[in-house]
Amino acid sequence: MVEGRVHVQAARWVVVIGRVTTALFLWGAIGAVLVAWASWSPGPLLLTLLYAGLATGWHALLTAFDRHGRGAWAVLVLWSATGSVVRLGGWLLGADVGVLGVAGGLLNVVLLGSLLHRDSREWVARPVARRAAEPVAGARR
Repeated sequence: MVEGRVHVQAARWVVVIGRVTTALFLWGAIGAVLVAWASWSPGPLLLTLLYAGLATGWHALLTAFDRHGRGAWAVLVLWSATGSVVRLGGWLLGADVGVLGVAGGLLNVVLLGSLLHRDSREWVARPVARRAAEPVAGARR
């Protein structure tokens, strides 16, 4: 509690949501490999590469955010806002959204809300601890 209010750790929730998303990308890659194996077709292997690339890029972006990266925060905000607008626009234009579309849209909205929370903005505004270039005087070698 901070000044009588519950302190929400939105930045930690961004990391948790990001790890869940990474796991979902990896499950997609595993599923595509199984489809390629079952169908004896090389086509699903392209999806495997796509999902593996998304998981790798998403993990790198999340790691940069976790290290107080302001640029990573901006890219995450842009990514989740775009995903939210595209899903909402598709629904408003009459596209068949489906259960997975609704779940993905909610994930984007929750991620965007957590990123725009004051705690996440303070998280990326904090200075990162740097190592000293020179040894401390009197330290053992």
